[in-house]
Amino acid sequence: MSQGMVWLASYPKCGNTWLRSFLTAYGHVDAQVDLNAMDSTIAASRLRLDAALGIETVDLLPHEIRELLPIGLREWAHTPNTPRFVKVHDASGLTRDGKPLFPQDVTHGVIHLVRDPRDIVISLRHHRGSTLDATIQRLNDPQEWVAKGHRGIGAQVPQYLGDWTTHTRSWLESPLRRLTLRYEDMLAKPLDCFRQVVEFCGLPLDEAHLTQAVSATSFASLKAKELAEGFRERPADASAPFFREGRAGGWKDVLSVAQIDAIVTTHGDMMRHFGYEL
Repeated sequence: MSQGMVWLASYPKCGNTWLRSFLTAYGHVDAQVDLNAMDSTIAASRLRLDAALGIETVDLLPHEIRELLPIGLREWAHTPNTPRFVKVHDASGLTRDGKPLFPQDVTHGVIHLVRDPRDIVISLRHHRGSTLDATIQRLNDPQEWVAKGHRGIGAQVPQYLGDWTTHTRSWLESPLRRLTLRYEDMLAKPLDCFRQVVEFCGLPLDEAHLTQAVSATSFASLKAKELAEGFRERPADASAPFFREGRAGGWKDVLSVAQIDAIVTTHGDMMRHFGYEL
């Protein structure tokens, strides 16, 4: 692979863990993956950021940590044995002094995953052990953060998301080299989509190995692994397994007309941009 970090950027529950598992499988001779030992990290790792910055972030406010993020990420890029695939839930953007949060000089590119927000809220509702209405409210909140209340006690530092449209637009407008994939296309055409991933990352393309890795990280395979081995990234208060259904269009059977309207009214323009039916 060419040098430089590959940011795996998405709003939560858009297939980021699926992508990470595929990249891990493709990087192994036997195309297998241990869900609890994937070849990637997260940009919000408090342990890594503290080590990179040489300070403890425990007493910093969320916006102060966000300002320091590019310094920590650049330090990662120059640290031996740092995983080059980095999960990102943060919205892209600039620091207060105009510096990109994700430094271009240490970046190979961004793989940006997008999913129909009506399906996102169903997955997020179970992931957070919350209600649909509360989840929709957070999806529509321009001031939305994740892990904001941890203040030093969590493994992740706070991450600014904004609402779904703001988050999505932030990555579409990023100057970084980018591959954007829809979750729905990954489900319908996994070989085509993951072939694009391999080529984008500058990895050697081996069609037989690609097929093997795609099979090893199908939703059914990952769900079976979680049931057999557990998955430490599943929140303790989640109301369902991390790998729950893995399908598109489930919102049609779950959301009320009022809930659909609340999402479409706020995000309709961006949904049209990606071809989602309204």
